[in-house]
Order: sequence, then C-alpha cells, then structure tokens
Amino acid sequence: MRHTEIRQIKTFISIAGLNSFTQAAKELGYAQSSITKQIQLLEKELGVLLFERLGKTISLTSAGNDFLVYSRQMLNLWEEAKGSIREADKPTGRLIIGAEESICGYKLPELLKEYNRRYPDVELILKIASGSTIEPLLRENNMDVAIISDTKRSSHDLVVEMAQDEPFALLTSPSHLLAHKNEITLEDLSVYPLLMPGQGCSWQELFRKELEESNVTFKFMAFEGSNHTLKQLAVNGLGIALLPLYTVTQELEEKKLVMIPYRDKHFKLITQVVYHKDKWKSSAINAFLALYKEWNF
Repeated sequence: MRHTEIRQIKTFISIAGLNSFTQAAKELGYAQSSITKQIQLLEKELGVLLFERLGKTISLTSAGNDFLVYSRQMLNLWEEAKGSIREADKPTGRLIIGAEESICGYKLPELLKEYNRRYPDVELILKIASGSTIEPLLRENNMDVAIISDTKRSSHDLVVEMAQDEPFALLTSPSHLLAHKNEITLEDLSVYPLLMPGQGCSWQELFRKELEESNVTFKFMAFEGSNHTLKQLAVNGLGIALLPLYTVTQELEEKKLVMIPYRDKHFKLITQVVYHKDKWKSSAINAFLALYKEWNF
C-alpha cells in the first residue's frame, strides 16, 4: 500500500482553497499534470473521490469536505513537529509574508532588510496579494502572516496581532481647481475623475462603496498598475487619487501633490498584521512579529 505524502496534503488543501487545479499548480510551483497525479493517488489510497469535476469547474465532494478538516489539522501538526525539532537560538526555515502592493513597496523593504540582517538563515518569501485573496491563502496555509489595510477584521479563524489606524487622503496636483477650496463636498468630487487602483484593492473597494451609497454619480478611472502610476497621473492633473499617506510623503514634501480638504468620518482604515488561529508560530514568525512591533510604523 502506498503511503500518503505531506505534499499531497498540501496540494489537496491548495486546490480546495483555490477551486482550481491550474491555480494551485501555479501557487505551488508544480506542473498541472503533477498535482493531478498527486490527487489521483490520494483518492486511490483513500478509496473515495475528493473532487467532483464538471467540465472546467471542480468542487469538493462530501468526503472531500470531511477530509479537508483533517488535512488542515495534519498540516498544522506537521509544521509544529518540524519546528519543535529544528528550533534553535536563531530563527531558521521559510517565512511567507503576504501584503498588498502599496505595503510591499513602501512599508516592508527596510523592515525586511533588517530582518534579513538579523536572521540570515530564514528564507523570506514575499507575496503580493489583494485583500480578497489574502484570507484564503492564510486559511490554506499558503501564507504564514499577512499585512492588510482594511476595516477591523472579525474573522473567527484569523488572529489580529497588531492594528493601527492608517491615514489616507485624496490628493491632486497643486494646479487643480479643488486644491484651492477650503471645503470640499461630494458634488465637488463628482465633477472630476477619481483615480482608483484596480479591483482587489480593499481600501479602493471600501471607498467606492461609501461614495456609491451617497446617491451622487462619480467618474471612476480604475488602473491595474501600481500606486506609482496613480501618483503620476494625479501629479499631472488627470484627476484625484485616493492613496495612503505613507505612499506620498516625498510628493507632499516636494509640493507635487496636495491633500484636498475632504473628510469622510465613515471611511476609516486600519493596517493589521494577521495570521490563522491554527497556525503554529515558528521562531521565524515570532521574530517577524516582534520586529514589526519594534519598527513602529
């Protein structure tokens, strides 16, 4: 009888979380044929079908749902077992950190540089992910810890280790007409294009929802590029950009951008460091959490 390998468990959890063999193959770095074979062998050993395959869509069978619960427990126990015998004075192993593009580009570089200096034996992996995809990645154990800017999290299976208010602002060129007004209304904003990141950005989706509930029609211009692109569009007077203040420090100092005087009391974001409640906190994770607190962004 063939014995199940831990990589098959990881593959099964990943496919279940992503609802896709193709996406799981990309996530895990396997050829699709390889993960298909792994699941076939797993199903053969268990004597049940784990997935229903209807055309190009897949879904867990009843047996698959039951096995998923135990698979997560097995994987967490495996990680804990590895850590218990490898634990040393200094953190080792792999640390997978997830964050949105703006946090990766502006908040993390210096912190990760310091982490790497202190703990050179830890393999750092940084995943850029949207707010909507980070939670599934944490739940499927494809990410150790994540940093997100969102409303306060209340998920029963996610632990919020640290949380702090994140100032945001509407920004535009100093030559823009709204830059010289003492007070801005929603009607004022509706006249000009609002430059927004593409879908998947948590704070963009929250702000858009706030505006749409006002019954005022706005001109949204969404871009799939980086926050740097949004800044340059705003600098050149194309419209008004909503961005975290930590991304525009230099532009504000150089007076390339100005904040327009609009405040929405309901729009409040919090940057949070989160991990799954069942995640075994290795020395590498604990060291990262401690350094993040020390860094005091």
